[in-house]
Amino acid sequence: MARCDEGYICAVCRLPVDTLPESLLYLRYLLGEVGIEVLHQHADCHIRCCPEVGQYILHRDFEPMVCAGPFAKSQFDEKFREDEEKRVTAAWTTLHEAAAKGFSLLSFIAK
Repeated sequence: MARCDEGYICAVCRLPVDTLPESLLYLRYLLGEVGIEVLHQHADCHIRCCPEVGQYILHRDFEPMVCAGPFAKSQFDEKFREDEEKRVTAAWTTLHEAAAKGFSLLSFIAK
C-alpha cells in the first residue's frame, strides 16, 4: 500500500498516528522544525513515543513524561527548559485546538 493510502505509521511503535494531538510530525511543523513543503517526506510518530520532546509539554491534559539520558531536560539550564516548555506546550495546545475544530491530519496543512 502506498504511504498516502496507509496514513502515518509511528516510526517507533509501528501503530497508526490517527489524530493531530498525538502527532510529533505536526507538532514539529508548528514549532517550525519541519517545513510544509517537506512534511510529506518525514516519518511521524506519537508524541508519547518521543520523550525527548514530550517531556516539555506541561499541560493538565497531558500526562507528564520523563526523558532519561543526555536529552533529559534536567541536563539543560533552567532558562532553556522554561523556554522549551512554553514553546512546545503552546504548539501542543494548538494541535488540540485544531482537532477540536474538526481538523484532521490532512486538512490541517490545507488551511
